[in-house]
Amino acid sequence: MKPLKFFVAILLILLPVSVICQPSINRISAPRQETGLYEKLELSVTFTAVFSNPFDPDELDIMATFKAPSNKEWKVPGFYNQSQRGSFLVRFSPDETGEWSYLVSVTDRNGTTSSEAGTFKVIPSAFHGPIRIGQNKRYLEQADGTPWFGVGLWYNGDNNTDVLDELRRKGANFISRFITPLETWGTGLGRRQHCLVYQSIPACV
Repeated sequence: MKPLKFFVAILLILLPVSVICQPSINRISAPRQETGLYEKLELSVTFTAVFSNPFDPDELDIMATFKAPSNKEWKVPGFYNQSQRGSFLVRFSPDETGEWSYLVSVTDRNGTTSSEAGTFKVIPSAFHGPIRIGQNKRYLEQADGTPWFGVGLWYNGDNNTDVLDELRRKGANFISRFITPLETWGTGLGRRQHCLVYQSIPACV
């Protein structure tokens, strides 16, 4: 055996198994390199890791760090996309225009691996941003200061876009409904329970 090959073989034997078996990130794909202010940016992450329950962060933790032009950082966890088995997504809504960067890390029981830095550009849009308590502490407003008045109803229908578009045309800007495939701390990771949530109609925000 040649000296170099012998040295590599000995090194592999001496290395801890956890180092050899650390997770690896295969690909991070974004649908576009440019997104509007307050719009949804979605990253699809494919990787190799050791886990049995994709819903348990103690077994598998996907974390993205987004850095704004102002150097402010946002840490956003990824999640298992059950509609496309084996797919993990990170969703983020940027709140500043300009050049952003991001890193994605994958952690399993053998260690943590981080991706190379990615970038995307945020441009102005017609969106006003998430809802928050107003400066006077009495009313609701959106991130850019636009007042927000909730007009909505209880909606148990499916995601029929025609119905939702008709509600939007009639002035509705939020609905309340049951979303079933959500887990809670009470039921345990990976177990489903009905959960009441409120969501905005995106076209009205």
